[in-house]
Amino acid sequence: MCPNGRKHVVVVGLALAIALGATGCSSSHTTTASSGGPPAGPVLTVCSDIPNRPMEYEGPGPRGLKYTGFDIELFDAMAQRLNRTIAVTPVHATPFEKIFDRLAIAGPGGCDVVVSSVTITDQRRQAVALSAAYFTNDQSLLVRRASGMRRAADVVGKTVGVPIGTTAQRDAGARLPQGVSIKGFADAAGLRGALETGSIQAIFQDLPTNANLVIEDKSVAVIATFPTTEQFGFAVRKDRTALRDQLNTALGQVRADGTYAALHAKYFPTS
Repeated sequence: MCPNGRKHVVVVGLALAIALGATGCSSSHTTTASSGGPPAGPVLTVCSDIPNRPMEYEGPGPRGLKYTGFDIELFDAMAQRLNRTIAVTPVHATPFEKIFDRLAIAGPGGCDVVVSSVTITDQRRQAVALSAAYFTNDQSLLVRRASGMRRAADVVGKTVGVPIGTTAQRDAGARLPQGVSIKGFADAAGLRGALETGSIQAIFQDLPTNANLVIEDKSVAVIATFPTTEQFGFAVRKDRTALRDQLNTALGQVRADGTYAALHAKYFPTS
């Protein structure tokens, strides 16, 4: 999760200082970013599984968007390099893989690009064209502080929630200790609610998402992180390699001019 290399959000005593912001709204409206100056080029329509703080969520965004987050701001900066505007459609995809179906839809409900913390995998490469990596991700384990659990081994015999259709769900069995029950949830609200009511005792998911929950709710804590080789990319329809190549060029430009580093520092000031 980092510019030009690998940085980890380190949870020390879980007093995180990350000014950030994890998954599930239905699409009800689309917002378009526009700017002053020369006329903007064609609109790039974006599908994003919102909310997923700090990566994509509802809130005042760049160029008048009603959505923001690291992914949204980064992609909008890339669109500016291409003289494009973006329109964001929030999508609740269950399982997550269904979000890629939107790339095949022409017109309302469809999109040019999936901007939604998409982990690059060989399986996904067979279905869509993926951009160069823009973020390195780790997984993590979050519990309620009052539970008394302080390490991964403490969840043995407990039920751990995971978001359905994600690499966290795919890898939970291999990364967590034996003797853990794993339960899938369709959205972030369900995951968090289950932890609060005690129907699950921990959440296993992306580290930035869990770290943000610690910021929002001091009654929870991240007790373990799991370094991975996961990287995020932007997805387009498999036959739209020209668009994929344009995105890669724009990504290189925002890295080179310091925009990427500034956004990374804004959303992940603790490294």
